[in-house]
Amino acid sequence: MIAIPKYTFTDVKLIEKGVSDDKKYRVRIADGCVMLLRLSDISNYKRKKTMFDYMKRVAALGIPMSRPITLVSHAMGKMYFNYYHGATAIQRK
Repeated sequence: MIAIPKYTFTDVKLIEKGVSDDKKYRVRIADGCVMLLRLSDISNYKRKKTMFDYMKRVAALGIPMSRPITLVSHAMGKMYFNYYHGATAIQRK
C-alpha cells in the first residue's frame, strides 16, 4: 500500500494520457472509492491552486468531468478528483 496524507491507496495505476506535465494515477482508496490523483512539482502550486479553484466552479455548473475533491501541498502538489470514466478531450476531436 502507498500512503499519502489523508488517503491510503490499495491500488495505483499510472495514466499515460493527457498533455500536462503532471503525473496522473487512477487510485483506489481503502474504502473502495476510485479517484484521480495528479502530482505536480511544488513550484507550480500557486498555478495549480488557481486551476483547482476554477475546476470547482466549472464542476458546480454540472459539466461532466472529474470533480475536484481536495488539494494538498507537501513535497509535491497533489490534487485529488473523483475518477470520471469517459473520453479525453483529445479522443473527442
